[in-house]
Amino acid sequence: MKKILYVFLIISLFASFVSCSSNEQNETEPNEEQNEIQNDANNDQNEQPVESSDDSESENKDIDPHSEIPEQDSLNTVQISRPDIMIYSGPGYDHSNLGKLIDIGEYSITEESVDDEGFRWGKLESGEGWIDLSKAAEEAPHIPVTLEITNKETVTNSGMDCHLHIVDEADYMHWLLIQPYEQITDISFCFMTLGESRFVPGKELFTLAEANSEKPLVFGVIFYGDFTTFGLSFTDAAGDEHQYIIYTSGRNGSIIMQQYDPYVEPID
Repeated sequence: MKKILYVFLIISLFASFVSCSSNEQNETEPNEEQNEIQNDANNDQNEQPVESSDDSESENKDIDPHSEIPEQDSLNTVQISRPDIMIYSGPGYDHSNLGKLIDIGEYSITEESVDDEGFRWGKLESGEGWIDLSKAAEEAPHIPVTLEITNKETVTNSGMDCHLHIVDEADYMHWLLIQPYEQITDISFCFMTLGESRFVPGKELFTLAEANSEKPLVFGVIFYGDFTTFGLSFTDAAGDEHQYIIYTSGRNGSIIMQQYDPYVEPID
């Protein structure tokens, strides 16, 4: 009987040992599989390309949050192709013209403005003043002569070669420079008198047979009031007759020259 119990005890111990070994093996196998998965993931991550620090630094150099747009980018350019664009002190005909024409060429504009009349103006980069961009964009008509305001120093001290005529001499006189752009003939400069409803040619002050672009006309005159008006007439190279009036603007006191039409009131 004791032998039987002894054998049964040995068999039970052996069975317990086998069961424990089996459990340990089952616990070990999943851990090995997880390790293999983790290792594969690490290998894939290591194989991915890494951006170099040089490229990153280069991109950072290109982007400067404190940088400003260069001033040159804010400039617009305009092409002046007609000789009668006058420079004004501000953006609008209410501002005085400076008596100076802008030369034909390309100019940089730093600022634009639209006046109450709808005209678009541009401020010259040079700081000389403003020009009417609306007029500059229009097709240039036939312009045989233009008017600029000069001064005694320019005319007399510089030795300007011109046809000079002083109508009235005084410290406050104005010097009118008439610049021909072609051969003009039968030139007449006169007072304009106010008739019943319009200005008409009056006393003739100066006559000249011909003039050209190399030798302008210069008149020394005095505007005694708003109604003081002068007339200029001539024949152009094509044989067409032209008549202009020269007066002071009631809007800003600037001196203006416009083509004369006896049935049209002067522009302020």
